[in-house]
Amino acid sequence: MAAELGLRSDADDAATVARKVRGWLQERCEPYLVVADNATDPDVLAPLLPSHGRARVLITTNDHSFERLATLVTVEQFSQDEAVRYLCTRVGTSDGGGFRPLAEELGRLPLALAIAAATLAGPPRLSCDAYLVRLRATPIEVVLARPRGEPYPRGVSQAIMLSVRAIGSAAARLLGELSVLSTSGVGLDLLDPRAEGALAELGARSLVTFSRDDTTAFVHRLVRRAVRDQAARDGTLAAMIESAARRLRVVVEDVTDQDTWRKFPTITTVADHSAALWEAVEQLHDDEPAQVRAAAAVVLHVRRAVASHLIYLNDQVRAVPIAEAVALGREKLLGSDHPDTLTALHDLAHASEDGSLQATALYQRAEAERARILGDDHPDTLWSRACAAFSYTKAGRASEALTLLDQVLADQERVLAPGHATLLGARFFQACTKVEAGRPEEGIILFRQLIADHERLFGADHPETLVIEGQLAGAYKAAARPDEAVHTYEHVAQRQRQCWGPTIPTP
Repeated sequence: MAAELGLRSDADDAATVARKVRGWLQERCEPYLVVADNATDPDVLAPLLPSHGRARVLITTNDHSFERLATLVTVEQFSQDEAVRYLCTRVGTSDGGGFRPLAEELGRLPLALAIAAATLAGPPRLSCDAYLVRLRATPIEVVLARPRGEPYPRGVSQAIMLSVRAIGSAAARLLGELSVLSTSGVGLDLLDPRAEGALAELGARSLVTFSRDDTTAFVHRLVRRAVRDQAARDGTLAAMIESAARRLRVVVEDVTDQDTWRKFPTITTVADHSAALWEAVEQLHDDEPAQVRAAAAVVLHVRRAVASHLIYLNDQVRAVPIAEAVALGREKLLGSDHPDTLTALHDLAHASEDGSLQATALYQRAEAERARILGDDHPDTLWSRACAAFSYTKAGRASEALTLLDQVLADQERVLAPGHATLLGARFFQACTKVEAGRPEEGIILFRQLIADHERLFGADHPETLVIEGQLAGAYKAAARPDEAVHTYEHVAQRQRQCWGPTIPTP
């Protein structure tokens, strides 16, 4: 510009040239418009801008740190109607009905719409349905590359990746994780506080946006595509999925039994994200089998933890499909004889308990496989046997259940320590079944013994201790001892409120 205006001499350095142009703009009486297109660094641009005069400056950028230089005017993505109208105009048609799915697939991003419109218009012309198929199956750096004659100098992927390459390593890692999690957005409560700086950097570069209440981060679907496609080419996509899964693993494993009700929104959110991660795992190519297996193992671990929390809450509707997916995933990953696969099969039986004998069949299958692989006296085998027996109680066949529970308890007492969790669980099943079989007085004796053991081992305020006390109250009621039932219920409710808070539902 200085050369064009005759302001530059051969002896001038860059700083001198900048001062001359800035002074010339400030002295003009006539208006000028100065456009700084695709600006990337406010510290570089600030010394070049006129501070007075009639010149006006327009800065185009995706970096929000320019707000300290000028008034921010946010350019939003098109609305659906705007996107459809734009495509109709560019393609030369008045029928925009078929363009709506395409506009949504492209996130109504003007640059992407411009590239798509050029391809649809041809020659040769391409139908919207055919273009959608191509768009979903082809990396965006190919299908959304800059077409010949398009005035914008870059394609979508190129423009996105230029922004990605300008961010730091921590921000790039975080963007990768966000790009493989659910499209519904990632709550900031799922992110480590140390990620605040990286998140701010991504926001400043417009690579993520935030909800109105600043609680959720979103990644535009085309940014997600560009980041994931690049990671697939680099061979880092599996590691990206594993990193995101490890973040979720920390969150879901931090939820204790007494916090399960309070943390239910977190559990359902992690369920959504882990489902998205598993879908991403299933789309991985097996070029790096060790990396794919490592990512799959962590994602399945997270999904199993989610299923366990949902089972604890008796939410079979959500728990069963997740538990089933974990069982199938582990069988594919580890083989049908691996102990973790057998654990997943047992979990599926637990999730399926609905009063039918479907759970019984699954438990019996888990027991048989565990006996074959681990042995008849292994605690896991004995636990599956106990659960299979108790499933008869839930199906209304308490007398049969009692016979089976007596047998499995005899085997457990022979090989397990008195405080072993498997033995305590089977004793709880036996006490409950006594009540269901019309023998509540015997159940009361067993519940009292079990409460004493739990208080000694875990404490009077442990969640399982309080659950057993609640069952004791039910046994008093079944035995026509209402005063003792009311007193026990009141005691349990009071202790649960004190330990868990007044808003937590109590058994």
